Amino acid sequence: MGLTNFDELNTLSTTETTKDDRHKATRKKIPIHDYFENMQISEEEKEKRVRLANLLLADVLFLFALSKRNQDHHYLSEAFQKRYLSSVQKVAEPDQKMQRYIRKVCDSIVDTTLKGQKGGLLADSKANQPRDPYAVSMDRATNVAENEANAILNGDEYITAVKNGCTKKRWKSYRDERVRADHADVDGQVVDISRPFRVGKYMMMYPKDDSLGAGLEEIVNCRCSVEYIKNHSLQTELEDDIITDKCIIQRNKIVMYLLKPGAKHYDEFVSVGYSSQNPRKLAEDIIAAFDVDNVEGKRNTQHGTSFNVHMLLGVNVKKRFNTAWQIDNNSDKKIPRLISAYREDA
Repeated sequence: MGLTNFDELNTLSTTETTKDDRHKATRKKIPIHDYFENMQISEEEKEKRVRLANLLLADVLFLFALSKRNQDHHYLSEAFQKRYLSSVQKVAEPDQKMQRYIRKVCDSIVDTTLKGQKGGLLADSKANQPRDPYAVSMDRATNVAENEANAILNGDEYITAVKNGCTKKRWKSYRDERVRADHADVDGQVVDISRPFRVGKYMMMYPKDDSLGAGLEEIVNCRCSVEYIKNHSLQTELEDDIITDKCIIQRNKIVMYLLKPGAKHYDEFVSVGYSSQNPRKLAEDIIAAFDVDNVEGKRNTQHGTSFNVHMLLGVNVKKRFNTAWQIDNNSDKKIPRLISAYREDA
């Protein structure tokens, strides 16, 4: 999570906060269970988030009560950190990086709490400003607890996935009308587990990660998730489009066209060892063989820039294939997507 002015954007409204409309966001909370209900995660992962959010809610309310009697920042921060860390340890195993994060974010929450009690939470504090009731409200406590539960468990699940030998990860957006445009764009993207996702103009290891400098507009109230994948499952699944920095492979292009039994070029791919039972293998082989230095026949059409790339593909034996690509005119990222592929000697 972003630590600077943590609560200034940490207010969940009926629409997800974006850099264009975040000033319109209300401070109204969403009930904890409802907040996590439609996330693209397992029931077990939802239950952990609900549990941690409820624990952190109690911790934040404790801070609010304590701050009304004692406004010493150091004292409040120490007391709050102790409770916060204890709550996290009930559902996760915080490493040193997470513990550093906890110290910083607790300091930030305390700072905002004291600032809000002295004056306006979303403006510069002045002695003659009225106290902002939101600073110690149930709405704010709930918003903080929900965001923090997601941030902590997203990080913990990444650490666990690495320990368990996962090698890839797939971004999964909340998939509703409120999802950020940048997060909808990255939905379904698969990258190596050690590499970040490109989300808008930022790089992020997982949703709500700010370790590589992601801005608050990509973090606050984000309810995207990540699916972690081991090699054996990658070899047989192709549930979403694969989007990389260099090219796009649409799921339907592989499953419903190239490897669909009876399709025009189906036999050409089967003859070199590909199977409709293993569509991801073909997709990943095409990505691996894609080389912009081998582009031929570049031409402009009414739909975009088209070109061909010749490559060797095959499982049992390698054969020369011609792949057709297009950079769509309406594409913001200008990444070529696969249009077709066929054997040149068939």
